[in-house]
Amino acid sequence: MIRYRAIKLTCVVLSMTIGTAAAFGAESPVDRMLKMLPDDVVGFVVIGGGDALQAEFDQSHIGRICNDPGVQSFASSIKEAILTKLQEEAGDEPVAEVLRTALAILKPAGRRPFVIGVARAKVTAGPPVYAFAALDAGPRKDEMTAALAKAEKLLAEQLIEIDVGSARMHSLKETDGVPLYWGWIGDNFVLALNDGAGAALTYLSKPRAVAPGYLSKLPGRGDAMAMYVDIRKAWSIVETFGLGHSEGDADGMKLAVKLLDKLGLCNVKSIAARAGFDGAELVGSSMLEVEGPRTGLLAAFKPTGPAMFDMVDARAMNASTFNCDLAGVYDTVMEAIKAASPDEGWPEVQQGIADIEAEMGLSIRNGLLGSLAGPVVSYSFAAGSLPEAPMGGFVVVAKLKDAKALAEAMTKLGEFAAAASEGILQISSQKLDDGKTINVWMIAPLAMMQVIPSWSIVDDNLVLGSNTALCTTAINHVEAKDAGLKSIRDTDAYKLATARVPANVLSLSYGDSRLQLNHLMMQLQQFWPMLTMITAQQGIKLPAVLPSISHITKDMGPSVQYSWLGPDGFYSYYRGPGTEIGIGAVAGGAVGAAIAMPALWQARGQAMSVASLSNLKNIGLALIMYADDHDGRFPDELQAARSYFGSSKVLESPRKPKGFEGESYIYINGQSLQIDSPATQILVYENPEFCEDKIAAVFVDGHAESMSRERFLEVFEQTYKRLGRPVPEIRFKGQMEGKPREDTGPAPDTRP
Repeated sequence: MIRYRAIKLTCVVLSMTIGTAAAFGAESPVDRMLKMLPDDVVGFVVIGGGDALQAEFDQSHIGRICNDPGVQSFASSIKEAILTKLQEEAGDEPVAEVLRTALAILKPAGRRPFVIGVARAKVTAGPPVYAFAALDAGPRKDEMTAALAKAEKLLAEQLIEIDVGSARMHSLKETDGVPLYWGWIGDNFVLALNDGAGAALTYLSKPRAVAPGYLSKLPGRGDAMAMYVDIRKAWSIVETFGLGHSEGDADGMKLAVKLLDKLGLCNVKSIAARAGFDGAELVGSSMLEVEGPRTGLLAAFKPTGPAMFDMVDARAMNASTFNCDLAGVYDTVMEAIKAASPDEGWPEVQQGIADIEAEMGLSIRNGLLGSLAGPVVSYSFAAGSLPEAPMGGFVVVAKLKDAKALAEAMTKLGEFAAAASEGILQISSQKLDDGKTINVWMIAPLAMMQVIPSWSIVDDNLVLGSNTALCTTAINHVEAKDAGLKSIRDTDAYKLATARVPANVLSLSYGDSRLQLNHLMMQLQQFWPMLTMITAQQGIKLPAVLPSISHITKDMGPSVQYSWLGPDGFYSYYRGPGTEIGIGAVAGGAVGAAIAMPALWQARGQAMSVASLSNLKNIGLALIMYADDHDGRFPDELQAARSYFGSSKVLESPRKPKGFEGESYIYINGQSLQIDSPATQILVYENPEFCEDKIAAVFVDGHAESMSRERFLEVFEQTYKRLGRPVPEIRFKGQMEGKPREDTGPAPDTRP
């Protein structure tokens, strides 16, 4: 019941805060929501709402994918499979119904503009911040009022009304001392946490005349969403609230301040971003506002330019370049550690690095990082794009300022790794026709997937490929000035995408979005059968194949993203279909789910095992209390001690499968507190018929254990032998043959 109430509360809160997965909205609703923000905002995310931008969203590539019937059917199948599984696990609790209700509420709410944020609160105790969410329901107020009423029914027993300023709001009877309210101010729905003073309501009934300038330095184009975080305010709150506690907290905060100062991050003032649609493309911009001169990590980034793309094969599906002083980053981190902990941490770090360098036979700072000049370009190939590398792969080219030192460092690093791998890593080299050497690091399992890291030094460049064929191809393009090979800069798509890129950018990325998405879908399709097989074992049936979106990808253009340094901080800009993020997240999520699903269900199983063990401890305690009241004797049957349990629910194991008709726990009667070995004799144990691996039991002395089958059988047999009774046959889950041997009952009472 507690779990069900928690699910209800979560769903209602999600429904009322509208969720961050709502549809994108337009610029004017975003600006209108900014005018309703309370004072002293620390950060916020504002979404424009689907009503204002439906047409633009529908014609965008992301919108076309989301609206595709095949994609919608695929998503619906996954949703229903998960909800069905949740309902099976919940038993009689209507979990799926609750979740469907929440989703039904979120759908219409996502059509309207809303904002979620955090602001500073004036409090005498507790965190000096409050969270708020506000939604402009507009013409959908009646629809949303009805939907909200359905959600509030889930909390009917806990619901109360309170006064917040001059407004009448809803709240809960129990909020653990943290103020919570929600309700309507005109057409605006609001929810706030830890806002006892009602500060979140200030501008809802009468918005500001002009929106605050949080996003004034970023151009907006059909805003779908925007976000802002005032780093200075956030840090001030953390610092004040942290230093107001124990001495250890104060020391920790002072240490953090030193670290941030040395890392050059104390000058960061804020982060802002906004994104919207322009035709079929997504356009986004962001800004990291930095006050004063750049120091520490921020000073390590230097201007680069498209010239690095001259070394990129024209067949690459994407490419990125940046210029970073990695040796400077290393120095900054070391200086920060030294400044923060000069007497303890710094000497330990120094010694640790010295030990590693002595073992490897190289200097990390001077031999490895110090050999790099800074500019780096990386690119990748889709499967099937290169005959010599049919599975595709990646290449990294880094400019060097000391090629000899880098070659020596890489060689020693490889030798060290090979020695530590105990034969798993094999190192070899190949000679090319022109005399160049390619060094090959091969790990058998990766080699089967054509991943064989290979590197070479060419014209003061480190060339690294995911396999030998790509390393060779990359070497040819590094020398393209002599060979006349075309680079990615020679393609029409690249020229179109980068036509407006400013000079001296700090980073630049280009991608063939159509090729990237098709490649990603193909790779994901290879993992999908494994995912469906794993989830099927857990009782979740997923669609057998992924939906086809090739009819959408054929119209996709390229994408470009770049960053530059302005007078007041770092700026970045993106233009493209937006699928590099969206589909990549889906692919990563699906592959991650294939890996994590067994672990999640295992964790769930472990949680139920812990709950079952807790039940047994309570049963053992109740039986001991009974024995104390009955001359040390335990009852003849478990139910005789029912009045000592407090709740009969402890007699039901959470591990007991739905539909299982047997008992959850089995009691060994005929024992007493006066036996010779109370810590070695089982008193109550889980029914083995629903236990596959471990089985829990509570002993006569009251302690409980979760044991392997072998350990349990050993202790179980000893218990019955000490009682002078035949040992009943145990049948674990999956062992269907044989019948349990009858327990002949307790031995005669031999106590004096």
